Amino acid sequence: MDTAALLATHLGIGYETAEGLHEHERQTAGYLPGADFDATVERCLALPDTLVFGEETAAQAQSRFTHALERAAERCPQSTLVIVAHGTVIALFAARHLGIDPFPLWQRLALPSFVAFHMPGYRLAAIETDLTLADRVGLCHT
Repeated sequence: MDTAALLATHLGIGYETAEGLHEHERQTAGYLPGADFDATVERCLALPDTLVFGEETAAQAQSRFTHALERAAERCPQSTLVIVAHGTVIALFAARHLGIDPFPLWQRLALPSFVAFHMPGYRLAAIETDLTLADRVGLCHT
């Protein structure tokens, strides 16, 4: 929510949260140091139907997140949908719609960052890791 609030303030627009847009459920995974965490996420994304760590597979997380976004998109079918959430679920969702490998995208999505799609059809508007660039993609006008 902090990233969404920062972006909304920067653009002078509102934002809302929705159930189901939370990160990949991995409360029981415990702490993994940097390189181990990255390798585990890479394995999780590469094996979406296998429970690699946490409480849901990558495919389950993507399905939950996609359904939540579809419900949100129904309220704004002709605008730009800006997705601000944790990197794993955004990478899974965006990679599916863009036909790309989710792991490099996950690596790119530092905080704060966002992915934006023009609706309908989830046409890519922007993948930004610098909130000051949001005006460049015209998000303040949608």
